[in-house]
Amino acid sequence: TSFTRPLLDRLKQGYRSMCDTRLTGELNNRPSHTHPMDVIEGTYEIIPGTFRAANRILLTSLLQFGSTVFEGFDGLLRDDKPHFVTNFFRRFRAFEAGYRAEKAFGQHTDKTFTGFTLSFDGSMPSNFFDGIPVSDAKEAKRIMEDKFNGDFAPVESICATQICDTRSLLPC
Repeated sequence: TSFTRPLLDRLKQGYRSMCDTRLTGELNNRPSHTHPMDVIEGTYEIIPGTFRAANRILLTSLLQFGSTVFEGFDGLLRDDKPHFVTNFFRRFRAFEAGYRAEKAFGQHTDKTFTGFTLSFDGSMPSNFFDGIPVSDAKEAKRIMEDKFNGDFAPVESICATQICDTRSLLPC
């Protein structure tokens, strides 16, 4: 079975698969067409994201990641899996988004990733919290505004070629 491979190998493979899933899902979710060659060449545009789009795809890919990497994950009760993934999700997103943002945006510490191809900055697009319950959206917006204090410039569009190969765990 795949669980006889060393854990680090399973982590690398699971992360690559998760990134591919996120890339495909997010690009297919876009309102405008992205040319397949732009995807292959890594020249697709990094666009502002929404809370719902970023979370739905990431949570799904993290469930796949858990099944691929951790023996026994598939044996958990169906209702328990989302709890484990959600707990991991918060830590993973902060670490991964920060690492990738440093590589992609350099000195612009006001910018980060909300998804694999989706960006975010302190100006928060007006539709960032679309698709989630109003009470949650108000609280989330309050927390984000407290954190960012509105001091940031809007996100600039960048191409994926400005980002390191995030499908590996190796430094750029």
